[in-house]
Amino acid sequence: MGSDSEEAKQRVGHRSAGGQTRRDSLALYLDRTYGRLPEPGQVGGADFPLSFRLLTQADIDQKAWVHSRTWRQTYRGLLPGPLVQLVSPDFAKNVTLRHHDFAHCLLAFAGQRVIGYAEWTPVARPPFVDPDAGKEAKEGAATLVPPVELEAIYLLDRYQHKGIGTRLFQAVEKAAGSPARMMLWVHERNCSAQRFYRHLGFRPTGQTQSEDGGRMVEQAWLRE
Repeated sequence: MGSDSEEAKQRVGHRSAGGQTRRDSLALYLDRTYGRLPEPGQVGGADFPLSFRLLTQADIDQKAWVHSRTWRQTYRGLLPGPLVQLVSPDFAKNVTLRHHDFAHCLLAFAGQRVIGYAEWTPVARPPFVDPDAGKEAKEGAATLVPPVELEAIYLLDRYQHKGIGTRLFQAVEKAAGSPARMMLWVHERNCSAQRFYRHLGFRPTGQTQSEDGGRMVEQAWLRE
């Protein structure tokens, strides 16, 4: 959940003058190609059924637009303005193409429109330190399975608090093979996300990591 911040930090001062035009033109293109975003109350109805599937090359532009929009909606007021603004659709597209296996990125669709996404890795990466590592040897229990890392889970804000995020998470669990343990990183001041993760059964481990010179502090949360 911090990789976008790290890459954005490296790009401060390199924003193109046509960034705003690019975002507007992409939004228009998506509206014309896939139809306008539905009203929240329409999601799940006959015209806009809710579905989940893995990312494909054909979905890249839609995913990039949602990635950029949800990043800005989430981190406005939590991160420095330049970092928030620099995660444009083009930036998000490049991040996806460079760093994410399509087999570990799940999209949430309302009809033909992407309204959210989630990404994960089969095994949690450093700097996470499993608080339960070694306990099985001391207690004579079976070998502990490392947790899956939920790298990101985002939903456009107009569709939040309607059960869609929970269904997206459940779809991720299924796609990831119903792991016994999962972990994630969450911004220490993102109270809304923390409430959501508690609802899903995650709890803070006490471990933290800092990015962007200490201006972004994230907490490790674990579900088991």
